Amino acid sequence: MTPRKPAVPAEQEALPEPVAPREPAVPAAGRARAWHAELAWLPGLGVRGDVLIEAAGRLRNSAQLAIAGAGPLGGKLRRQAARLGLAGRVTFLGHIPDPDLPALYRAADVFAIASEAELQSLATMEAMASGLPVVAADACALGELIRPDINGCLFTPGDAADLAARLDLLTADSGLRHRMGAESLRIIAGHERESTLETWAAVYGLMAGMSRSAMPMPSASPASPEAV
Repeated sequence: MTPRKPAVPAEQEALPEPVAPREPAVPAAGRARAWHAELAWLPGLGVRGDVLIEAAGRLRNSAQLAIAGAGPLGGKLRRQAARLGLAGRVTFLGHIPDPDLPALYRAADVFAIASEAELQSLATMEAMASGLPVVAADACALGELIRPDINGCLFTPGDAADLAARLDLLTADSGLRHRMGAESLRIIAGHERESTLETWAAVYGLMAGMSRSAMPMPSASPASPEAV
């Protein structure tokens, strides 16, 4: 869920992040809450927490955005939220220990991720396994996990207005959230270990069969003079 922190030069180190309590406190104002699971460890990797915060400023309803995670970009994102006057709408939860993550997922109504560099996105899969609808950037692995209008929505990468519109749609409709959350559970079941191994075994078996069929047949050896 939370990536291992790489070495960061001292001048880039952020101030220590607060550790969430056993039952993470998610803002109570507004009945619907959206949250995102991680901040970037290094700039330029496409995680785009700035897009999430800008989208929070564009929301039309009273939904809250809770951001969990820690890293060098934390200070920059806090300053962005303060500059946009979002102190009452965006909460930074800091690092969340793995045992506390299920409680945080249960406290959320929507999972949002603006990353443009997800190769697998375990955080998104954990959110789906918790029965949450997902609003995600249409990039890399996220486009494979999210089925538009089925278990969530995809938005144009980097487009905060598009992200805000998708979040407004979901946070305003509890029935839609519940239906999409149920679909998330159904879809993620196909990513279980046994199912994945069976799929790869079938693929390898198919490839092996194609390889054998493509191999040229050995030509018959010419008859020896003694056999004539």
